Amino acid sequence: MKKKFVEECKSCIHLCKQEKQKLFKKFVCHKFIPFIYIDIVEERRIMKLYGLSIFDFNKIFIQQSGKCAICKIPFKKRCDIHIDHSHNTGKIRGLLCNDCNHGLGNYKDNINILKNAINYLEEK
Repeated sequence: MKKKFVEECKSCIHLCKQEKQKLFKKFVCHKFIPFIYIDIVEERRIMKLYGLSIFDFNKIFIQQSGKCAICKIPFKKRCDIHIDHSHNTGKIRGLLCNDCNHGLGNYKDNINILKNAINYLEEK
């Protein structure tokens, strides 16, 4: 038995139906594009740290098709998702998995070091 979109998508209850329609431009069920449920405490933390609303978080999640922006592996649960941002500007760059987030952090977001790492891997 098929339920209505609003009934099925309880995890994205913070998004009103009108916003969903604007975002998707068509009827989409969460079974095809899973939203990440964030409780109110986590939502406030994300807003305070990154200035990112639950709507914007889910919008980025959908734009990335529920996958890490770097390795493209699908997220399995909320704790797998890290909000990547520039430490210089504070600008949100995307959502990353734990490994990719730590990788960028270990290389201090330095493009030259990352290029050197790529060259090293290609040479070996």
